[in-house]
Amino acid sequence: MIIKFISLGFFNVNSKCFSGNSTLLTTIWEHRIELVEPPKLSLVETLKSKLKIQSNETHKAINDFKIINNIEGSLLGWILRQPNLDLTSRDTEGYTDLEKARLMGKGDLVDLIENHIRSQRKDITLTPSRKFSLKERNEDGSPIIAFVKIDPGTYRKGDEREESSRNTVTLKKPFKIMSVPTTKRMWKEVVLLAQEKLKKSNKSVMELDPYPSKIKEDEQHPVVKIKDSEIIDWIKVLNELSKLNIETVQNKLKILFPGHSLGQQYRLPTSDEWEYVARVRGVSVGRYTHSFKHVDHYAWYNKNSGYSTQSVGLKKPILIKGNPIYDIFGNVFEVVQNTNETKPEPHYIYRGGSARYPKEYLPSGKYVEYPLNKSNHKGFRIVSDIP
Repeated sequence: MIIKFISLGFFNVNSKCFSGNSTLLTTIWEHRIELVEPPKLSLVETLKSKLKIQSNETHKAINDFKIINNIEGSLLGWILRQPNLDLTSRDTEGYTDLEKARLMGKGDLVDLIENHIRSQRKDITLTPSRKFSLKERNEDGSPIIAFVKIDPGTYRKGDEREESSRNTVTLKKPFKIMSVPTTKRMWKEVVLLAQEKLKKSNKSVMELDPYPSKIKEDEQHPVVKIKDSEIIDWIKVLNELSKLNIETVQNKLKILFPGHSLGQQYRLPTSDEWEYVARVRGVSVGRYTHSFKHVDHYAWYNKNSGYSTQSVGLKKPILIKGNPIYDIFGNVFEVVQNTNETKPEPHYIYRGGSARYPKEYLPSGKYVEYPLNKSNHKGFRIVSDIP
């Protein structure tokens, strides 16, 4: 009988197996790095209902949960006290769960956990987890623009406040996602290159506007004022350019999309893929984005943006295996392919909130379904399949 903190969220308590998001790794991800604010009481209620723990343990956990600035008296501390805690198992890539937490930027908290285990759990022989050199941005402060590999996995999809509507989703294939939303510069350069290199008879090429917002400045802002159909046409044009074995074309694409290779094909992420990334490959329960005291560090929304988009990558990124992904929450709603098979294709929905909407639209389980048309707060980012 082992308690593990794994991204899928299954572990044993009192000889029964329950699924949920209140695992140790989830708690580490959701836990405030500054340790100045306790998690929401609803997580304890989740523990009580999902794990069926003893009433005295529940009472103790709830009381502990209200104590601030103290691992010993937090939900995290309660889990660390469990007798069958497993801190040594490694995943298929050789990472322990504490190492995976470090790769998500939680190194300070992992250090506190390891010190706590050494002082309080003499029954556990703890080998120090490996430390990694994490880089959130370039030396000049600019965002790291790159494709980030996302490995397959399983997670719980949907709004935690509506448990009956949630379901378990498994992504079976890896993919790469761009670390920033598509910028005005990316959009413009692809359109101008296509109008130069592709056939003039291609109507979709010639009708694309290199400056859809009519504002030529702020090239590092997300591109906006685009229809869903124009996004699809732009991606088709990008894919045609990608197939051209012309040095100048390929060099340009490599500058715009670092990691690009000849023939690489791009698309919109599916709704399931987007949420998987937003939940840090299933680890995050997704609530922190609107309840987190320091949400302003991570997202642009109506209270901190001046109701205007901002240059990509200014806010703190989420980290997946040490690789930053910016603006997954806020700045612009991101167009994704809807995976609801009951609706005819093409059908798109919008995830992540925007600079013009309140923070209640930020959580990873939320989405907007009504058409945003040529909105000034709708954008997109591209993904690419990995063979």
